[in-house]
Amino acid sequence: MTANVPLSEEEKTAVANYVADQEPIDIKISVIGAHGNAHGSGSLARLTRRAFPQQIKANLDGGYEMTVQVAEHPVTVDLKMCIGKTYIASSTILEPYLRGTDGFLLVYDVTNRDSFEFLRTAHTKAFGYRETGKPVWVYGARTDRPQMERMVSVEEGEEFCQNIHAKFLRVPAFTAQVLGQAVIEEMTGRAIVSKMSREAASVARREKLSKDLSSADPTPRQRGFSISSLKDKLLNRK
Repeated sequence: MTANVPLSEEEKTAVANYVADQEPIDIKISVIGAHGNAHGSGSLARLTRRAFPQQIKANLDGGYEMTVQVAEHPVTVDLKMCIGKTYIASSTILEPYLRGTDGFLLVYDVTNRDSFEFLRTAHTKAFGYRETGKPVWVYGARTDRPQMERMVSVEEGEEFCQNIHAKFLRVPAFTAQVLGQAVIEEMTGRAIVSKMSREAASVARREKLSKDLSSADPTPRQRGFSISSLKDKLLNRK
């Protein structure tokens, strides 16, 4: 699944029907970045707050959440913060972020080369050995900084996104331009499609397992299996 392709009309209809049937809905997006200093101008937390200034609030898990209206229904978007090399280096820590999320937001600061290179490593380690089927967005922060201060060009950011089939989002540092409502709704809709696909795959696996078990011949039930009969057989063997 790719985040750089707008939702089709068919997908929009499916999302609208899903949110109408499933309310309330909780969507999880893992936010991955290099910096954990909560007070630094380039920290992951501050860059995330800057992107959604009127939308988000802190939650008890150390992340953020916001409510987005989709087809006139409220959807809670939980932004799970995945900060620094510790998460990427440990598969035990990283696995819940891969398995339990509906999309990924990769964040870097254009004035910090290391933050961009971290995303290259993070993407390779997190996604390189598997096809997650989940949308990925790349958020390049402070894109309005003077050219002499930029360590990562816009072209590099766009090329990285093309290579990983991600949507490129740019957020200036000093202007009022943030991720607009249309972008946020598109992200939420794409994450819902990801959630729907994962749930459908889970149902299909359960149905296949049930079918395989029921078609096995003979089954314990067909042979009149019971705990007492098993006990008798074991006693007779002695």
